[in-house]
Amino acid sequence: MAKQQQDWTPETLMETMRGFQPACVIGAALDLDVFGKLADGGKTAQQTARALKGAVRGTEQLLNALTALGLLTKRGDTFSLTPFSEKFLTPQSPHFLGWGAMHAAHLMNAWNHIAETVRTGKPAPRPPHDSEAGKTRHKNFIMAMHNYSLKRSGMIVGALNLKGVKTVLDVGGGPGTYAFAFADALPHAHITIFDSPPTCAIASENIKQRGLQDRISTSPGDFNTDDLGAGYDLILMSSILHIYSPAENKKLLKKGFRALNPGGRLVVLEIEVDDSGAKPPGGAMFAINMLVNTERGSSYSANEMKPWLTAAGFKTVKVSKPTEGIVALVAAKPK
Repeated sequence: MAKQQQDWTPETLMETMRGFQPACVIGAALDLDVFGKLADGGKTAQQTARALKGAVRGTEQLLNALTALGLLTKRGDTFSLTPFSEKFLTPQSPHFLGWGAMHAAHLMNAWNHIAETVRTGKPAPRPPHDSEAGKTRHKNFIMAMHNYSLKRSGMIVGALNLKGVKTVLDVGGGPGTYAFAFADALPHAHITIFDSPPTCAIASENIKQRGLQDRISTSPGDFNTDDLGAGYDLILMSSILHIYSPAENKKLLKKGFRALNPGGRLVVLEIEVDDSGAKPPGGAMFAINMLVNTERGSSYSANEMKPWLTAAGFKTVKVSKPTEGIVALVAAKPK
């Protein structure tokens, strides 16, 4: 979290500038699968290096740094997982948070290009989508969205008025996190995830793992160019609008309006930022994330998004803050 101006000292400045170091250590450990390799028991640096197919010198220094961070323990020459790392950082665990951490590591590379992006107006370079690096980055991103949304999805869906909802469309639904929350809240409803073909493939795997093929389906496509369909009682657009320009978002919201049944509702979830663009700090920092990672995206305030919905045809738009740092806009289509 960014510090307010009056809190800055020479010491806090340098502490902040060194803040990348622990993140880089954890990112490297996840990339190398250090925690996964230690899941079956403690190992020395030499044994871990063999498991990683890496150099002993670098492996030992990385293991020592992870121990200093409290993510490993060291007794003699043996390194072992802590209860936290075993639960949250081993891929074998159902509580694995490594997707989000690895996505953050990818973002660090992009953030190194802020100055260049400000000068040129172009986002940071990234590997081609069809390359192995691009595919890995994409899966890390999609599953990171699951990590980020898992806790709040049930709470946000539970706070919505779901009376009479039998059909739900999750636009840009990613790995299916919100779809699963809707399935829990609406046992007789059908939920459709609309996303790109590679993302729908990931969502389909998750749906199959949960045995929900009869209640959740995927619709591969490009929601910026393709039609969204019709006959939906509720449409969710979570963390979508910040990727695109106001003009692109207005077109997408009009598509959402057309896809709804009369009386249906469209729900927009976005990172909270006020009209100044500078508060809260998380919203201002997220705008930088969109600067370096998208062509035209940004953080948008509720007052900025609300007219887009009324221009699309919605008559009533209610704004709320269902959880810290998130703003929700619920727009109703006339009956």
